[in-house]
Amino acid sequence: MSAPKSIRRTAIQYGAVFSLVYFTLIFFSHTYVIKQLSDESRKQHLNKELGNFQAIIEAESPTTDDLSNMINQFEMLLGHAIIIETAGGSVLTSNNFDLSQMQGVVDKPEGFIHIAQGANTLFGLRRTFTATGKLASITVLETEGRSLNDR
Repeated sequence: MSAPKSIRRTAIQYGAVFSLVYFTLIFFSHTYVIKQLSDESRKQHLNKELGNFQAIIEAESPTTDDLSNMINQFEMLLGHAIIIETAGGSVLTSNNFDLSQMQGVVDKPEGFIHIAQGANTLFGLRRTFTATGKLASITVLETEGRSLNDR
C-alpha cells in the first residue's frame, strides 16, 4: 500500500507546472508586443523619411542626375536604400542596394513591405505619387536589425 500524497507536495507540483506555463506565455506575448511596437516605430520613421524625400522631389522637380545625387546624400545621412522609379521607366537606386533584390521590391504594391532574404529581411515603405504631372514611386528600405550599410 502506497503512502498518500501530501496536499502541500501536490500543490507545489501543480504550482510549478502552472508557473512555468504562465511565464512561458508571458515571455512570448511580450516578445510579440515588442516586435509589433518596433515595427510600428520603424513604419513611422520610414514614412517620415519618404515624405521628406517626396516633398523635395515635388518642390524642386529635379533631373535624373539631381535625383541620383539626392539618393546618395540620403543614403549617407540615413543609411537606408532608396529606389526611385521615374515616370519615364528608369529606376534609380542607392549604391548600397543589391540589384539582385530589385525584382522583389519593384513587384510589391504600395505600402509597407517585408522581403525575406535568408538571414536578413528587408523592411520598407513604397509609395506612388504624381510629380510634375507624371506618376513615379519611391521605396525606402532597411534590413531588420541594422542598416543596409552594415552588411
